[in-house]
Amino acid sequence: MIDEIEAGLHPYAQQQVMLELQRMALRQKLQVIVTSHSPVVLYSVPLEGRIFLDRDIETNKVQVMPNYRDIFQKALYGQSLNKLSILCEDKIAEAIVRGVLDEIIPDLDLYPGDFIIDRDTGISEFPGHVRTLGKFSRLGNFLMVLDGDATTEQINTIKRSAKQYPDSMELLTLPDSVASEQWIWNVLKNHANDYSGDLGIDARNLKRSMANIENRYRQGLDHRQIPKDTLQYLAQDLSKEPESLARLCGRLEAKFKRGDMAEFRSRLLEQIERWRTRSQ
Repeated sequence: MIDEIEAGLHPYAQQQVMLELQRMALRQKLQVIVTSHSPVVLYSVPLEGRIFLDRDIETNKVQVMPNYRDIFQKALYGQSLNKLSILCEDKIAEAIVRGVLDEIIPDLDLYPGDFIIDRDTGISEFPGHVRTLGKFSRLGNFLMVLDGDATTEQINTIKRSAKQYPDSMELLTLPDSVASEQWIWNVLKNHANDYSGDLGIDARNLKRSMANIENRYRQGLDHRQIPKDTLQYLAQDLSKEPESLARLCGRLEAKFKRGDMAEFRSRLLEQIERWRTRSQ
């Protein structure tokens, strides 16, 4: 047992100490108990491992308190200690997810700070991440989002990596069975009128610009690279970044609930509610 473990330590050092303690506990099969007032330390411990104690002023007795709900956590610590981590394949996929969240979280009484969204180098790394998270009982606070062109074999490989751990792992795929860049291209091409205002360009000129880029790349040899290149050139023509186009498409398609985005939006909402229920 370690009392006031955060004393004199920088927040980053607190995180590292907790990580090493968890590793030691796993290797040596130990139960480690620490006391702390630090939100950094509290967040480093799985939800089921946190115990809140409070001393009654009148009786001077110490009692165990239930985990605070989001609203009280934000009042006491400035933020919720329970955050949903969302891991995507790349920065375009991350931007799409951020766009969807831009649309849905205001109605959920949540804030962008309640989510940790990041990206990795690709789908091949995901099974390793699952094993790491499973060892530390973190899968329940993690949502993995794959590109729409992920194969059944790739998805099953990731799911098999999670079977040995008690926490359930949630896996979503982005809309349509294509690369994220191709999905964005299709959305802008098919619904130019809905996007022209936000992009500052007439719908007819947007379609013309996209047609010119398509003609330029029609004879491309590496068809896997074409969606990335065409989206990059379109973003340059519009004086935008590809990520801003991705976020815009994620937000508006979630608003309109069109095509496969309707299902992705619904499943994402389900997983957010599941996470909130588990955290309270």
